[in-house]
Amino acid sequence: MSAVQFAHDTADVLSALQRQIAHNYTIPFYRKRMDEWGVRPEDIRSFDDFRRIPMMKREDQVSSVDEDPPLGSMWNPDAVLITHTPAPGIGLVTEYHTRADIDACAVAVAKRLAAAGVTKDDIVVINSSYHLVISGHTGQAAFTELGAKVLPLGPGETERQVEIINRLGATVLFGFPSYCLKLAEAGARGKIRVMIAGGEPFSSIEGRREQVKNAFGGGITAVDLYGLSGFNVVAMEDRRENGMRILEDEVYAEIIDPETGDLLPYGERGELVLTHVNRQAMPFMRFRTGDLTVLDRTDGELYMPNGVFGRTGEMYRVKGLKFYPSVAVLCLAGIQGVHPLKYRFTISRPSGTTDYVKFAVQGNPSAVDAEVVKKKIGLRTLFEPNEVEIIEQWVDGPTVVDERGGVDR
Repeated sequence: MSAVQFAHDTADVLSALQRQIAHNYTIPFYRKRMDEWGVRPEDIRSFDDFRRIPMMKREDQVSSVDEDPPLGSMWNPDAVLITHTPAPGIGLVTEYHTRADIDACAVAVAKRLAAAGVTKDDIVVINSSYHLVISGHTGQAAFTELGAKVLPLGPGETERQVEIINRLGATVLFGFPSYCLKLAEAGARGKIRVMIAGGEPFSSIEGRREQVKNAFGGGITAVDLYGLSGFNVVAMEDRRENGMRILEDEVYAEIIDPETGDLLPYGERGELVLTHVNRQAMPFMRFRTGDLTVLDRTDGELYMPNGVFGRTGEMYRVKGLKFYPSVAVLCLAGIQGVHPLKYRFTISRPSGTTDYVKFAVQGNPSAVDAEVVKKKIGLRTLFEPNEVEIIEQWVDGPTVVDERGGVDR
């Protein structure tokens, strides 16, 4: 494990981690594992001690249910809310929240909402889901903590939402940016001045923020939010719209090399690892999110400058660099005339040469400049494709065709 000292590794943070770990040891799931690891709460005297705790994944959360069905070995009898998260290949995974968890998260998120310009005088439309998942409940708790007036509309019923927004003069939107854009295009104006975007890429897509702001007539504040099942809200921008600040009252964040697990310094691309520091029900320790991002420090705050750009399970090595194909979606979503989800990288290695990358995307060849696509892909992947093809008649297939025999996966 690399010896990396983070600027946010302070005595107060260590104390918060120590308190959380002591609580975790009272939970059957962790007591069993910590006993197997030979680790007790009093052994955690430094950040080096903390980082000897093995990292966990979503599969560990699933195994907690298998250990003591149906509620699981992480069950907390003080839970007042049970939500679920869909996990690919696993199904619905149950999650628990105590009153203290909900209140603490509401306070932490409310601070970020205030920094984004939300006040108690705002009328807020929440079109995040309240069904099964936590997102809508989180938004409502945080806005009401501020004293704002909440309309819990959830997703869908666009015509009805437009009528309510305009009739009541709603001032804040909280939900998927694509749906907020749909509301604007359907005539929702109200008195919208702030939009909180979450649940899908937003600031990481070039031009998307400007597109949404312009749809509401310009002049609104549009901030990004990063949330994660099991952690609720992890990071959020403020009115400056210049990167998502980590909610350090709620989580401790690390960045690691997804291949080796080594810690990485600020400014390097890696996998985000999170630990609860203030959680009663279902706390996670050193949870590998699978999300690829950059952590940095500014104005005394830990933040994600450019959001999430990919997932760990899709990594290839191309021209000596780590390459995550799904980053193409973020590039293409900001280019008119192409389909951001219909693309293909073909990677080959002609005899006696280095890797050759051909990039193809569905689009209108007469309206899309292949050189623009090449440059935008290059900015994200750190190498430009050797060849770009815009294809009007698309044939579905894999997003990556690796003709090198898999030696560089």
